[in-house]
Amino acid sequence: ILFLDEIHRLPAEGQEILFYLLDKGKYRRMGESTLTRTATIMLIGATTEDPKKSLLLTFRRRIPMMIELPKFTDRPKSERFALIKMFFIAESKRLGKKLVVKSEVLRSFLTYSCMGNIGQLLSDIKVSCARAFLQSTISQENRILVNFQHLPDYVRDEILSNHKDADQEISQYIYDDLILSGQSSVYAEDHQTILQNNIYQFIDDTYSEMKQEGYDNQKINSVIGSMIEKKLERVAMEARSHELNLDTVANIIGKDIYNLARHCYELAKEHLTYLQDKIIAPLSIHLSSTYGRTLHHQEIRNPNLDHVKKKYRKEYQIALKLVSKINQELHVQLSEDEASFIAMYLKNFQADHRDQESHVGVIVLSHGHVACGMADVANRLLGVEHAVGLEMDLSDSPNLMLEKTIQTVRKVNQGKGCLLLADMGSLVIFGDIIHERTGIPVRVIGRVDTLMVIECVRRALLPEDSLDQIADELDNKNYYYNLGDRAENTQGQVIVTLCITGQGAAQRIKDYLYDSLGTEMKNIEVIPIGYTNSKDIHTTITQVVRNRKIVAIVGTIDPEYGDVPFITAEELVSGSALIHLRNLMNNKIEEETQKRLSDVISQDLIFFESGYKDDMIDKMCQNLIKGHKVDDNYLLSVYKREAQGNTYLDDGVAIPHGEGRFVTKPAIAVTKLTEPIIWDGEHTVDFVFLIALDIKSKRYFEQLYRLISNQEVLQKLRSAKNSEEFYRVMINYTK
Repeated sequence: ILFLDEIHRLPAEGQEILFYLLDKGKYRRMGESTLTRTATIMLIGATTEDPKKSLLLTFRRRIPMMIELPKFTDRPKSERFALIKMFFIAESKRLGKKLVVKSEVLRSFLTYSCMGNIGQLLSDIKVSCARAFLQSTISQENRILVNFQHLPDYVRDEILSNHKDADQEISQYIYDDLILSGQSSVYAEDHQTILQNNIYQFIDDTYSEMKQEGYDNQKINSVIGSMIEKKLERVAMEARSHELNLDTVANIIGKDIYNLARHCYELAKEHLTYLQDKIIAPLSIHLSSTYGRTLHHQEIRNPNLDHVKKKYRKEYQIALKLVSKINQELHVQLSEDEASFIAMYLKNFQADHRDQESHVGVIVLSHGHVACGMADVANRLLGVEHAVGLEMDLSDSPNLMLEKTIQTVRKVNQGKGCLLLADMGSLVIFGDIIHERTGIPVRVIGRVDTLMVIECVRRALLPEDSLDQIADELDNKNYYYNLGDRAENTQGQVIVTLCITGQGAAQRIKDYLYDSLGTEMKNIEVIPIGYTNSKDIHTTITQVVRNRKIVAIVGTIDPEYGDVPFITAEELVSGSALIHLRNLMNNKIEEETQKRLSDVISQDLIFFESGYKDDMIDKMCQNLIKGHKVDDNYLLSVYKREAQGNTYLDDGVAIPHGEGRFVTKPAIAVTKLTEPIIWDGEHTVDFVFLIALDIKSKRYFEQLYRLISNQEVLQKLRSAKNSEEFYRVMINYTK
C-alpha cells in the first residue's frame, strides 16, 4: 500500500510517472535506466485541496473511489463532542492523573473554527492539558484542572470575540465539568448540577482569569455579560431536563430562603402566565448566595444591567417588586443589579405558551401483564402517547409497586394531576399515599377495562377538562361516609379509615382491609370517613363510633384522637403494619410501660472522645451500623436532619437523630466529650446522645428526656471517668 499525503503537491510530471506504475505495475528506481522492477500496489492519496483543481483528469480517472471527509466544523455536534472527549480521555491516561475539564473549555473546543481539522483539535487539546499539568505540578495539586486560561491563545481570542447567540443544542452535550480518571468519564451528579451554577462565583472566577491575562475592564464586562446570558440559559435547560429533589435543595440552603423563593415564584406567576415552577430550585440557590454576599459586604454587580432593563423590561419591573419583598423578609438592601439577575431568571424560565397546554395524566395499573396492553390500544386508536401502563408482577410487593407508581406519577404529571385506573387489591388505595408523598393531585378509579382507558385518554386530551371532572364522570360511586348515618352495631370493635383527598379513598382502604384480613374482620366494623367532610374531625369520629372501642385509625394523616393507635396507609400497603394491626384486633397490645432505657443503651455504645462534630456523628453511626442497629441510609438521614434545624437540647446536651424507617433495632449511642465543642455555632456541647429509635419507641425517649433534664444526673454523668461508670449512672436512675 502506497500512501501519498498531500498528493496535490505532486506536479503534473510526477502524476504522469504514476500512470505507468498504476497501468502496468512496473517502475524504475531513481537513477536506474535499464532495470525495470515490478510491484502490485494499492495507491491511497490524501489532500486538503479540491481534486478537480489540483489533479490531472487523466490521473483522477485512474482513481476508482473518492471519499470526502467532512471538516471538523461540518461534523455533527455529537461527533465533535465524542472526538473531544476521546482526546481528553487519552490525555488523562497518558498523564496518569485525575483530569477535570471545565465546561467552558469543552464549549470552546466544540464551537471554535479549528482550521486544521482533527489534527489541530488533538494538538490544541494536548497544549491545554500540558499547560494545566504544569500549573498543577507547580501548585502540587493531585488533580489537573483544565480551565479557560489554559487554551491556546488564538482559541481564547476567537471565543472571546465571538458574540453569537447561545446554541441550545450544545447544552445537550455540555451541561457540567467533565471529570476523567483512567478509563471513566463522568459529569457531576445530576441533582447537584444546578447547585454548582453560582452566578456570582462564575463572574468572580471569569473576571480573575481574564484580569490575569491582561484584558481591560471594558473587554471583561463585555465578555462576561454575554457569557452570563448563556450560562443562565444552560441553567434553565438543566432544570427542565433533570429532576431536582426540592427537599435536597431546601435541606442545603435552609427552609426560610427556599420558602421565600417559592413565594417569589408565586408572585411572579401572577404576571408571567408561562413561568415554570422549575425556577424555584435555582432561584432559591441564587438567593442563598445573594444573602451570603450581602452579609459579607461583597459587591453584587451585573454587567448586563442596562441591557436587561431594555430587553427584559416586563421581567425587570416584576423583579423590582420581588427584590422589595426579599429586602423585607431578609432585612437586607439589594440593589438594582440584583433585580436584573432575577429578571434574567424570570426570562429564562418561561416556556412557550404552546408548551403550557397541560393535560391530566393517565396511568393504568394492573396485576399481571394487562395494563400496558390496554394503554397501548388506547394510544394507538387516538394517535397519541398519553396513557402509561404499569404492571405488577405477582412476585412484586405492594411497596415496590407503590414506589414505581410514585416515580411514574412524577414523570407523567403536567401540572393537572394524574388519574390512576387500577384493577384491584392494594393498587386502589395508592391515591392518598401518592398525594401525601408528592403533592400531586391524584384520583383512583377502582376498576379498569380497555373502553374505560380509551374514554379516559380521550377526555384527558381536552385541556379544559380537570382531573376531578374526568374522575367523577368515570366513577359514579360516592364512597364518602354520610355523617348523618349511624353504625348499625352498637357494640364491638371499630377500625376507622381516614382520607384527606380523593373521593372514595377511605372506602378503598376499608376494602383492602377486608381483602387482606378476611375472616379476622368478621367481628370488626370498618368505618370510612372523609377528613374534609367535617370541620372538627374529633367530633366526627366520636359521633360515628358511638362509644365503641376504636382498635386503630388507618389513613394518610394522624388525627391524634386520644390514645388510639394510628397506622399509615403506606405501612398497610407495604405489609409492615398488618401484624401490628392483628395484635391490636386481638388485644395483644405491647405494654409500653415495660420498656426500659437499659434495652436501648449498652456500654459498648458509650464513648469518651474529643474531636469535631461530623467526626463524632460518623463514628457513632458507624458503630450503630456495625451492630446492626440501623442500616446504611441512617447516616445520611442524620445529616439531613441536622440541615433542617438545631438538635441542641439544653445544658450542654445535643440529640442528633435520623429517620426511624432506617432503624432495625432501637438503640442510643452516647459520646461524652473530653473537650467541649461548639455544636451549632452558638451553644457548647459536652454530651451527644445519638438517638436511633423507631415510631414505637416513644417510651424510650421519654425516659431519656427525663434523665438528661435532671441536673443531678448530668452532674454525675460529667463526673464519670469511663464508659462503665457512665452506664451505671444511667441505669441506676432509670430503675
